[in-house]
Formats: sequence, C-alpha cells, structure tokens
Amino acid sequence: MAAIAQSDGLVNPSDLAMELGFAAQSAIQQPLKDLTTAGLITRQDGMGRVYYRRNPHTIWDAAIELLGQALAVDVNPHAVQG
Repeated sequence: MAAIAQSDGLVNPSDLAMELGFAAQSAIQQPLKDLTTAGLITRQDGMGRVYYRRNPHTIWDAAIELLGQALAVDVNPHAVQG
C-alpha cells in the first residue's frame, strides 16, 4: 500500500511488482484485486497497458505514516546477536 500511496496516483502492476522486488506480477494480483474491491483503487485500461488509479481516502495518509514509523524503528539493543 505504501508504494501506491507514494506514487503519483497511477501505477502499473508490472512496474509496481518490479519496484517491490517481486519476480512476477502475479504476486501482487490478489492485493490489487482486494484494493479494487475496497474502492481504494480503480482499474484503468489504456495505451496497451493496465493501470490502477489511487482513489482519495485517508488510508493512504495512514500508509505513509506507518511506513515512516517502520523506517524509523531502532534496532532492539536486547536482541540476540549471533
């Protein structure tokens, strides 16, 4: 979700899969379908490629906030090191 939230609002599944490090677009098909069903993105066909447009919703701000928190997390000093 964070990758879609950070985009310009229009994402291509193949480009998104590559950005996320997946070998195949099939790895993100179900999540895209779920986001479409939830009304968070809308599928748009055009110019020989499929795109998904991010629909306005407060969840996108929350996704960015959660990403920021995840990236700011410090390593636990009590973690077992081998």
